[in-house]
Amino acid sequence: MNIVKDIHALRQDFIPEQVLARRDVLQKTETVFRGDGISSTIILKGNPGTGKTLIARYLIKSHPNYHGYYVNCYLTPSDRAIISELITGGTFRGDLQSAGMERLTRLLMDSLPQDRNFIVLDEAQSLRRSNASIVYLLSRSLELGGPPIKLMILTIEDPEMFMDKSTLAGIGTPKIVTLQEYNAEELNEILKQRTVLSLYEGMYTESAISLIAELSEDTGSARVAIELLNRSIQAAERNGTILDEASVLTAYKEFSPPIEENSLLDLEEWELALLSKLIENSTDSKFRASELKSLVPDQNDSRIYRFLRHLENSGFIKKTKVGKGYGGGVENEYVFRIPPKMLEERVNKAQKTIH
Repeated sequence: MNIVKDIHALRQDFIPEQVLARRDVLQKTETVFRGDGISSTIILKGNPGTGKTLIARYLIKSHPNYHGYYVNCYLTPSDRAIISELITGGTFRGDLQSAGMERLTRLLMDSLPQDRNFIVLDEAQSLRRSNASIVYLLSRSLELGGPPIKLMILTIEDPEMFMDKSTLAGIGTPKIVTLQEYNAEELNEILKQRTVLSLYEGMYTESAISLIAELSEDTGSARVAIELLNRSIQAAERNGTILDEASVLTAYKEFSPPIEENSLLDLEEWELALLSKLIENSTDSKFRASELKSLVPDQNDSRIYRFLRHLENSGFIKKTKVGKGYGGGVENEYVFRIPPKMLEERVNKAQKTIH
C-alpha cells in the first residue's frame, strides 16, 4: 500500500517554505543581513536536531540576492580545506594545496564577489584543531582588504571551547544565539507539516503524529522525530495500513535515535577510552560525575568537564541533579540517551578510525 506522495519532504535535508517553532531565532538571524556593505557575524549554538542547519540553509534559499556558501567543517576541518572549498566549490586545484596561508587568504578575498556574501560554517566545533583561525579571517575580511562578509557559525559547543578570545571579542556575545531543544508541541507542529507534504490525504491519523512527538520529546530533536516518522511510515506500508498509532509503536520497538558519529571522531583518544569505560561500568545506563575522576585520575577537572559538555551537547547523554543524601547536597547524574550497546559499537569504530 503506497501512502507517500512526496518522499522528498521526509528527507532530513528538506527545506520547507516555512521554518516552524523558530520564529524568534529567525528574527535574530535576519539581523545579520542588515547593511549591504557591512561585515556581520552570528553564532547559532544548539544540540543536534534543534534546527541550526535548517535555519542556515533556509536563509541561503530565502536570500537569493546574496552569494550563499555552505561549508561543513567536519568534512573540511582545516583552514586550507575551507578556503579551497570557498574558492572552487570543492574542485581540486594544485596551486591551492601548495600556497602559503597569506597567499591563500589573498586568493580567497580576490575570488569572492565584492558584496552580498553569506558564508555558513557548519559543525564549527571541528575547527578546534586549527583554533578556528578561519573564523578570524572571514569575520575581519574588510580589515584584510576583502569584501564584506555575512558569516554564520553553527556549533553544538560553546564557542569559547574552540575559538580564541580575540576572535570571540571581535564577534561579541550578543551575536550568540542558543537554540533550545524542541518540546512535544513544537515537534508535533513540525511533524504535521512534513506529514501533510509527504502523505496522501487520509493516509494518516492525527493521533499517530502526536504519538511520534511524545516519543521523541525526551531527545528534543526534530531529526530524531522525523526519522521515527520515516520508520513509522515504512511500517505502515509493510502492513498495508495508513499511518496510525499501531504503525508508530511497531517502528518504535526497533528504533534507535541516529548517532552524530562526527561528534565521536572529534573526541581525543583518552576521551573515547573513557566513554568506553563509562558504557561498561554504568548501571541502568546511568553514571555520576563523581565516578569519572576515579576512571581517569591523570586528567584535570577542566578536561573532564569539557568531555562531559561535549557528550551532552552531542546528544549522547542527559544531565540531571540528584541528592547525595541527608545534608550532602546534590551532584550531577547522567543518563545515556543512546542505547549503550549501539553507542559502544560506534565508539569501537571511532577508535579504529583514529589509529
